[in-house]
Formats: sequence, C-alpha cells, structure tokens
Amino acid sequence: MCGKVFISPPLICAILMAALLLATAWSYGPFGDEFYYIDCSKNLDFGYVDHPPLVALIVLIVRNLFGDSYIWLRAVSALAGALSILLASRITKKLGGGRFAQTITALAMVAAPGFWAIFSFYSMNALDIVIIALATIVLIEIMMGGPAQLWLVFGVIAGLGLQNKLTMLVFAFALLVGLVVTRRRFIMTSIWPFAGGVIAGLIFLPNIIWQVVHGWPTLEFIRLTQQYSIYPQSAFGFLWQIILALNPVVFPLWMGGVLYLLFGKEGKKFRALGILSLVFLLTYILQRSKVYYVFPVIPLLLAGGAIVFERYCERIKRTWVKAAAIATIVFTGLILLPFGLPVVPIEYFIPYSKAIGLVRHVQIHRGDRIDLPVHFALKFGWREMVENVARAFETLSPEERLECIIITNNFSKAGAINYYRGDYGLPEAISGHNNYRFWVPGNQQLKAAVAIGIDKNFLLQYFHDVKLFDTHIHPYAATWEVNQEIFVCRNPTVTWSELRQRLKWY
Repeated sequence: MCGKVFISPPLICAILMAALLLATAWSYGPFGDEFYYIDCSKNLDFGYVDHPPLVALIVLIVRNLFGDSYIWLRAVSALAGALSILLASRITKKLGGGRFAQTITALAMVAAPGFWAIFSFYSMNALDIVIIALATIVLIEIMMGGPAQLWLVFGVIAGLGLQNKLTMLVFAFALLVGLVVTRRRFIMTSIWPFAGGVIAGLIFLPNIIWQVVHGWPTLEFIRLTQQYSIYPQSAFGFLWQIILALNPVVFPLWMGGVLYLLFGKEGKKFRALGILSLVFLLTYILQRSKVYYVFPVIPLLLAGGAIVFERYCERIKRTWVKAAAIATIVFTGLILLPFGLPVVPIEYFIPYSKAIGLVRHVQIHRGDRIDLPVHFALKFGWREMVENVARAFETLSPEERLECIIITNNFSKAGAINYYRGDYGLPEAISGHNNYRFWVPGNQQLKAAVAIGIDKNFLLQYFHDVKLFDTHIHPYAATWEVNQEIFVCRNPTVTWSELRQRLKWY
C-alpha cells in the first residue's frame, strides 16, 4: 500500500507543483502585497481594513522561525499548492471517483495557470483554497452519513476560513441555500450544525469586535474596491476570464462537475453541493469580482467532472481516449504555464504573451497591462523605487533628515520602503492607505518630507516648498506603479497632528 501512495499521480503532481514553486520563488522579485503582510505582522491585531488577521499571524510565525525574507513566505504558498492538489484528489475519491478520475483532477489543477499564479506568492488567496477544500471534505463526509458531530469540525475550519478571508461567508451562504432547497435540509435539524456555527462565530468574533471598534472599515473598503478598482465587465466577460484562467481545455471538466452535482444520478446525495457551487459561482459572476475569487470551489467541480469523464471512458472502453485526455491537458498546461509561473525571463515572456494573447482577456484591475499579468507586474520595480526615494532623502540636510517623514500613496510602496529601508538608512514609511492609516505615529516631528505617488496639490496644502525630484519609471512594473513622481517637501504649514488626520484613503 505504501508503494501505491508514493507512486500515485496526484502525489507526483503535488510534489511537482511544490518543487516548481520553490524553484521559481526567487524569480522576478517580491510581490507588492507581500511587503504589506510583513508590516501587518509587525502590527498584529484582531483585524485589518482589507483582510482578517490569520494571514498576518502566519507571517509573524514564519518571520520568527526563519527571518524576514519573503522567500520563506512563498514556501508556505508552495505547501498550500501541493496540499490543494492532494485535497482535490481526496474530494474526487470521496465523491466516488477512481484512480483515473483522481489523476485527471490533479492534472487539471496543475494545467491551470490561475492556480500557479495564486500559489506563486504569499497571500490569503492561497490559504483560502486549502481551507475551503478541507471544509468541502468534511461536508461530503456528513452527507455520506458521517457522525453529526463533524459539524463541530466544520465550524472550526469555517472559523479559521473567516479569519483568513471573507470568502467563507459566501461559501457558508451558498451551503445554506444548498441544504434548504434540497432534501438534505434534514441534516440541519439536530443541534450539531448550530453548534458548529457557534464555534465558527466565536473564532471570528475578535475580528467582528475590531470592525465595530474601528467603524466597519472593511465594508467601506469593499464598496470602494468594487467601484473604483475592479475591472468593469459583463457577467459573460467574467465567466470567460474564469475559463481562460483555468485553461480552456478543462472548462468541460469543471462545467461537467456542476452538471454532475446538480443532475447526475450518482451525485444525487451531493445535490446540495451542486447548489452550493452554483450559488458560489453566480455570486461572484454577478458581482463581476476578481477572477480568482471563484478558485476555492473549483477543486470540487473538477472532481465531479473527472468522475463523469471516468464513467464515460469505462462505458466506451477506449484506452486511447484516456491517454488523449491526459496528453491534451498536459500539453496545454505546458503552453500556459509561463502565464502563471515565472519560468521564462521577462524579456522573453512579453513577446510570448502577446503572441498567445491570453493576458488581454484576463483583466483584474482597471488599467492592468495587456502584455503582463498583474501577478507578474507587481513583482517589478520595488528596490529601484526605494533607491530613488533614498536619493531624494539624501538631498536633505542632516537636520532635516532627523525630522523627515516618507509618505506613499499605497501600501505596496510603504511596505517596500520598510522592507528595504535598512539598506538605505531611511525612516519608516507612512501612508494613509488601508491599514497604514492606523499605524501613523501620533508624535512625529515634522520638518521635511519625501513623498512618492502623492498629488502635488495635496502636498502644497501642507508645505510651502514642494519640488519634484524625479519620476520613478520601470519597464515591467504595473501601470499604477510607474511614472510615480517623487517630491521633496520643506517648510510645513501645519503641525504633524493636522497632517496625519488627512492621511486616509483606500
């Protein structure tokens, strides 16, 4: 039995994913959000404007064990990527899939550039996929007649999921709909589902209290992100992005999973999961959200589709169909791999990207580049930006440097400066963006400032002397991180307490 475990295709796929993620962890550079999570871990709290606290707690643990390098954080994501494949294979087996179905599920995940992208840097999105896959396995056990006490386990997983990302709220809502509209609603008649909900609520309670104390900033953040940040598109356009991000070849597989769970005779006992997946998908499709928000439910759908395909192959008894399917998934996965994983030098990737034309159809933010996906673009230009800020800082007199602040317009710039500042003798960066506005010191001396990405007219409200020092440019950076003006500001017209009150933006 041990031999079978070691040679199982899903395990090989999981090891391959982890190995490639670790081997390319140094490629391109740190991702902008990773800087932010490091600073969040230095200011550990029960909540943050744009995410719950689990992601920061994990960073703190990693930093204390291994140091501040972002590479160690990517090792966590690599592990999450490997676990996601093993859990997807486990879901397939729980639903009744055999070895071939489990193999197809694992290969389909490896062939999806979107999954490679998510697991190629540290973020709460990588953890989200693993947590919801675990929750899905517990739900399958319950629907197969497992002990009702498993709802307590589900409650713990759901609570951790809520402390990682609010995707779990959508998942729980979709589950409730699925149970209510199917005959499986009887499993909610005992006390155990409610006990599980109480456990989840208690685990999530510290974040709720933080939201109340701080005036529910996450709700404002979500509203403004929907309004100004997310790329506007139709529901069909969003669905097309999902298809492209997951590899168009496997679209019939996960769509077949939806149909299998909703209408398949063998999947009848799991009909509630079919409703769950449909509600989950429609919630994000109708909201025109970011494409990777739907990824946590994809392992379940791939599992269902793989079972359908396995049954089909058993009926027609054509071995070559299996071989052709595996070959097609692997071949297209290799072609699309550079779009998710930095395996190609950037100067070669851009012409390759233009030739394939995939990126122009997968836009996440307003103003995304059409030749470079955002998960690559946000890995370029950070140290160069800090070097430019440091050169501006050097133009100040020694006295001015002692009482100088560095202001940035977003968390990525602030985090990058704080990550590299020890190499350049810079003070800690200050920003009004997201959670940085809560970390602005209350007793800062104000004599001069170096500002990057801040509008000059804003700065002129608080300083008599505002001079453009340089403009940060990088050929591969995200569009909103280039042409960033760096100003040197002197002779403040207000006190620090007056200025810090204005430092708030999302």
